[in-house]
Order: sequence, then C-alpha cells, then structure tokens
Amino acid sequence: MRFRELGRGVGLIALTAVGAFGQTTSTASSFRDELPEWLDIRPELRIRYEGRQGDAFDIQVPHGVLTRAFLGIDVKPTRRLRFHVQGMDARMPTIDRARLTNRYHDAFEFREAYVEIGDPTQDRWQLQIGRQMHSYGSERVIARANWSNSRRGFDAIKLKRRHEAVDLDIFTGSVVKEFMDSPDRSDYGNGFHGAYSSWKQLLPGAELDLYLLYRTRRRVTDELGRVGDGDLWTPGVRLSGEAAGAVNYDVEWNIQRGDFAASDVRAQTFTARGGYRFAELPAEPRIFGVYRFASGDSDPTDGVAGTADQFFPANHRHRGVADLIGYRNLRGVGAGVEVKPAAKTTMVFQVDHYGLASRNDGYYTFDGRLLVDAVPGGAESTSIGVEVDVSASYQLNPFTSLSVGIGRLARGGFLRRHSDLESSAYSYAAVEFRP
Repeated sequence: MRFRELGRGVGLIALTAVGAFGQTTSTASSFRDELPEWLDIRPELRIRYEGRQGDAFDIQVPHGVLTRAFLGIDVKPTRRLRFHVQGMDARMPTIDRARLTNRYHDAFEFREAYVEIGDPTQDRWQLQIGRQMHSYGSERVIARANWSNSRRGFDAIKLKRRHEAVDLDIFTGSVVKEFMDSPDRSDYGNGFHGAYSSWKQLLPGAELDLYLLYRTRRRVTDELGRVGDGDLWTPGVRLSGEAAGAVNYDVEWNIQRGDFAASDVRAQTFTARGGYRFAELPAEPRIFGVYRFASGDSDPTDGVAGTADQFFPANHRHRGVADLIGYRNLRGVGAGVEVKPAAKTTMVFQVDHYGLASRNDGYYTFDGRLLVDAVPGGAESTSIGVEVDVSASYQLNPFTSLSVGIGRLARGGFLRRHSDLESSAYSYAAVEFRP
C-alpha cells in the first residue's frame, strides 16, 4: 500500500467528517421539517479511501479515493400520488480516467425515477413504475449494492402490498446496465421478475420470507458450446429472528431450475448464520458463526449446469471485507465477535475459510465472473483461502457515520497450485453523510 496515498485519503475523509460534525442535529432536522408537505429533499454524500496490497485479483485500480453523491427529490401533489427522482454522481478523482471502469465512475445519472400510486400510510396496495432499486431480506440475493460506488438499479413495475402481518412485492423488469460515457440503460436481455413476501406474525420473534424469482438471459453459451437463451426459476425461503434478546439467527435456502442454452439447470444456495450476545458483559460482545454453500458444476461434460446463479447480491457485507469471493461454487465457514466499546461504536473481528463446493468447477470473483478455470479431472485442493477481517464503525451524529476496515485473504491450495494469484490485503476508511 502506498502510505502517501493512504494519508491523502484519510486526510480528505477527516476534513469531511469535521465539517459534518460542525452541523447540529437541529439544523439537520429543520432542513427537511421546514419543507412543504408535498416536497421532500434527501441528499447523501460518501467519501471512501480504499487500497490493496499484493495481487489485486483482476481488480485494475489498486488504491484511491472514491466519491459518491445522491440527491433525492419527492414531489407529492396528492396523497396517493408521488413522483420520485434520485440523481447520482460517482467518481474516483484520484485515478487517471483511462484506467477506470463503470465500477468506479458513473457520473450524472438518474439512479431512480419513478411514480408511485397509492398512500403507504393508509392504502394496502401501491404501484411503483419506473427506475428503482430492489432490496430484500438480508440482501444475499437481491440488493441495492450500496458498497459499490454506484447503487444497482432496475427498470421495473412493482406492485406492493403492506400489512401488519405480511408484506408482498410483485415486480417485473430488467437490471440497469451502467456505462461510463453514456447514459445508463436497461439491459433488456437480462430480465428479472418475481414475487417476494415477508410474513411477520407466523412465529414469535421471527420473520419468514418466501419468494419466487424468474430470470431470463439472451444468447448464452453452455458448457458444451451450444448457444441459446437462459430461463431460470428460483423459489426460496428465509427465516430470521431473535430469541430471549440474546440469540439471533438467519437461514436462507433457494433452489434453481431452468435452462441455460441447451443445458438443464440444477443448482442451489444455502446460508446459515447464528449468534449470541452477552448483554450483561462490558462492551456487550456477540459471538457468531456462519456456513455458506453455493453449488458448483460437478461435471463439465454432462450438459447439466450446476453452478449457482448469485443474482444481484450485496457481496461486501456477506463474504468478506476484501470483496474477493463470489456466491458461486462456494463452501465456507466463518466465525467472529462483535463488540460495542462505546455507545456509538461497533467493532467486528471475523475469520472465514472459503473453498470450492465442487473440485470440478472454478473460482468465481465477487461479481460472479469465472476468474480461475476448472481443473481438468478435478482440483487436488478445494481451498480458496482464509480471510481475516477487522472493521469498525462510529455514528458521529444522527446523520454522519465513519467506518474503517482491513481484510486479508491468504490464498489456499487451489489458488497456489492452479493460478498465479497471490495473497491480497484490502483496507478502507469512509465517511457517509445523510441529513
């Protein structure tokens, strides 16, 4: 890591935090309270420094400062009609633009632009039409991808039902494809449709989510070189909750069936996470463990696609600070501890081992791309590596948060024997402002 760049990044973040600290809580509250009832304005700003040591795992920008600004405007001419737009500007100004991709740079875009019909406070049904974001459950499958320098959007029609016992969303549309030098637009070959329900009163202290997703893709090539369309049906279930104020759990499973060109799809994912908080101890430590599984292809010649589709997840919060692990052909276990040394401070220490679910499939990176090919005849080792993460967050005031973290993935036997990738470390420091 270049310490001069680190110093510049942290210095910029510190100056932003000091400026945010100078704002009072009352000032932030009065800004929106003084607006007329038919208008709401919501600005957001995030500045983050990030840097990498060692091999960058095909990530072309090893260090720099990222900036992201949102401005959301709601206009509500009647109780049952709301117009919403959100402008976005995402940049990495410390890096030569020729080296950037749309992962870092997506300037002056409309991330959201929709009309909503129906009053969420009084009507059980609402209809939302236009560019919008989807976020469901723990965001393992469908997420805004907030860690990215630009959030993920969808051009969609969504019918929403809100009730004290059950929430239901039914949507149809396509993911928005990001471009650096032209306006973002729908990827019409990447259709995404589904129904997602959350049942809040079936079990004490728990929420049960049931969903059915349908994804379509045009002109894909299967493992035997045959070209065709992809159609994927995915029913899933998620159970999460707390017990006795100390135990928490989150379990999710889905199965995937359909066609990938001329191949049949037979895949699944499963995650189980549980923890226990010692509320009577200083710093209220919480210990937790997690098991992850996303199927891989067991035979590259049988015409059956067994590699799980990770859909549109929030990868950073589920598979390591270093952001090097995708949710495909994955089997992993992890454990950690979370402490609160002060009322507004949270620290997390976590260790994870990541491996291949199938030795006949390859290694997939955070965005689902195959980075290391499958080994003919099967890999001798299935170990991707061990990652150690330390992160901390601090709520400076009601609208400003600070966060720092570092993670290091030490490569395992599979990467040592079948790739030229080295162990890699990643660090970040960020300030986020949401008045």
